[in-house]
Amino acid sequence: SDLDFSPPPSPSRTKVRAPLLMSATITVTIEPNLSEALKGLKPEPMRQAIARGMTHGAEAIKSLISEERFLGHGPFPVEEHRLGIGHVHGGRLLASIRVVPARIEGEKVTVSIGSHVEYAAVHEFGWEGDVTVREHERLGHTVKSHERHMNVPERSPFRTGIKEHLDEIQTAIIEEITKGRNQ
Repeated sequence: SDLDFSPPPSPSRTKVRAPLLMSATITVTIEPNLSEALKGLKPEPMRQAIARGMTHGAEAIKSLISEERFLGHGPFPVEEHRLGIGHVHGGRLLASIRVVPARIEGEKVTVSIGSHVEYAAVHEFGWEGDVTVREHERLGHTVKSHERHMNVPERSPFRTGIKEHLDEIQTAIIEEITKGRNQ
């Protein structure tokens, strides 16, 4: 299988507003033992079956990523590719993880897993730069607006989870093609 990930645009200096919906390009290779099952299946029903399979597989991967990459109380070592439920944001990133159902565009079928939360891309791809911290209250004192340098390491929980569980999509595609053949 072949995967292709594209990072979203770089975050701005003061706000991180890059939506993150990971998409993976997967090349499906038909094994010789399946070629008999595919005989007689027309191209459009096959694309529909592949799209259904990719959506079902992506939903399974979403659940696995949520459990394996976004639960627990961190911080975790960067090499574990995990983010725990944050005390500051109370699980907002975990609750935001979504699957965009597969789309068929000609011969290409695409499915996406990710989050629209503004800091998802920062954790996925890492980021270093200066941000402006707005004036705020902390422990009964006013903290004035100031610049802060941030260096957030790349943790890639989505890409890692997708790569580790790619077989979920492949299995679901085969199941949907087999169902389509039996109808």
